[in-house]
Amino acid sequence: MASSRPSVADANLPHPPGGTAPSTAAIIIAVGFVVTLVLGWRSEGFHHADGLSHYLFARWAWKWPSYLLDAWGRPGFTCLYFVPAAFGAGAARAWSAALSAIAAWLAFVIAQRVQVRRAWLAPLFLFLQPRFVTLATTTLTETAAMFYLTAAVYLALRHRWRAAAALLSLAIVSRHEAVALIPIFAIAIVAANRPLWRLWPVCWAPLAVNGLAWIAGVAPAVSLYLRPGASGLYGRGGWYEMFSRALEAFGPALAALGFAGARTLARKRGGMFVAACALTWFAVQALVRLFGLYDSGGYARFLAPVAPLWAVMAAAAWDRLLDPQSIRRARMALAIGAVMAVLCVAMELHLRHRDTIDHRTHPHLKADVPRLDEARNAVRVGTVGVIAAAVAVIVMHGRMRRGIPAGTGPLRLVLAVMMALTAWVFHRPLERGPVERLIDAELAWLRENGMGDRPVLCAHVWCAYRTDTALPLDRPGLAARIAAAPAGAIVLWERQFAVFNETPPVELKDLSPPHFRPLAGATGGARDGQTGIWIFEKLTHSERPPD
Repeated sequence: MASSRPSVADANLPHPPGGTAPSTAAIIIAVGFVVTLVLGWRSEGFHHADGLSHYLFARWAWKWPSYLLDAWGRPGFTCLYFVPAAFGAGAARAWSAALSAIAAWLAFVIAQRVQVRRAWLAPLFLFLQPRFVTLATTTLTETAAMFYLTAAVYLALRHRWRAAAALLSLAIVSRHEAVALIPIFAIAIVAANRPLWRLWPVCWAPLAVNGLAWIAGVAPAVSLYLRPGASGLYGRGGWYEMFSRALEAFGPALAALGFAGARTLARKRGGMFVAACALTWFAVQALVRLFGLYDSGGYARFLAPVAPLWAVMAAAAWDRLLDPQSIRRARMALAIGAVMAVLCVAMELHLRHRDTIDHRTHPHLKADVPRLDEARNAVRVGTVGVIAAAVAVIVMHGRMRRGIPAGTGPLRLVLAVMMALTAWVFHRPLERGPVERLIDAELAWLRENGMGDRPVLCAHVWCAYRTDTALPLDRPGLAARIAAAPAGAIVLWERQFAVFNETPPVELKDLSPPHFRPLAGATGGARDGQTGIWIFEKLTHSERPPD
């Protein structure tokens, strides 16, 4: 007797009727693409300094091709953005929006393949996710990894295993944690009764990148896997941290719908493979952060590569809320309410932990959750609303014998309002951060005071961006560059990058008389202890780095 257990092999069966018209999805994606394009065009800043660094690496690769192989820059990203970066930051942002729109279409066709009845909800739910939209307006490796991974999942569902493995290989050299998905793809191909050797292309990108890096004398990416120990810069989190981050990444309502819909999706043809990829990625991020491995900051954007798959799981959960059978609607309502409660508790524990962090030793972590902190009360109210509406569904199901229908309208309304409010708050152009604004002010002050033609040295990548300075991959550290600079050079010093990202660190005390003199700068000498910019003029030439 043939097994009725759903598998990847069943994913090519005909699509279910109703609610899956491509035109509906195309309209949603077109509107989403235009919105992200406009948000990117209006953005002045980048999401994290990493986003600016990756863009500059892709741009500088035209002058120094070794950047294409740099492990920190992530070759899968750099090669993908190499051409648009040549035309400027606006073109690179537009490319991110285009890749995100393609990923949204892939989410739609994946939802069709796994028999989600309202497949058009997948791209809609995707464009309602805060970090997905944010990454569509900036230049981060998660966007490249999302594009590769979503395409790989789609091709696997189509049984195009070699092409799927080749794209997964590119995801691995975009985000190294994607290597954890190789076993999921291996299990899926075995379940589909296909030979395992068809996944051999998964090796091509890591082998090519590491081999060429070795030939070019660039540090190979594989060396990062061999150093899991952390410097302690980002600390470590609790079990709850990535659950809390899911609220930031997907939005509260969609985070709950995604978790709750995973089991429902896993029961569909091919759905177990999709859900396994999404949940494995989440688990890997949670474990890396829990044990403080690889200096992971545990940012919400680390979950973005599976945002399209998460949207598919959320669409499956929404389908279940409209299921003809009352018991299924009640069970899904119970699952959503329970997940929402867990996510709210995780947020409380996360923020309580962050309140104990010393911003002087961990400036990266202390400043990373302001929006979540501001949204704390909104999440609390939303959680109460979701739980109350879920309880109402369950109670009405228990009274079915009295003729009272177990409708999920109130619960769906609460979830829809939460999604809309989340999009309203978070879908904004990216602004410059406090340090970036101060650097711009100091550079303007230098120009106004006749020092605009002086060489400017700064550890913060924003300074290189604003002064259109290209830096080679093998450049010396800031301390050595300061020592080699001529008299009259300007040093812009800020705490985070000069102290915590430089080896050796450059302390404020290293820039003291008689070799340096402080300048008043745009702030007239008044500075915040943590976000301020100190500006110095070098008085004497010396080849010796500061002590």
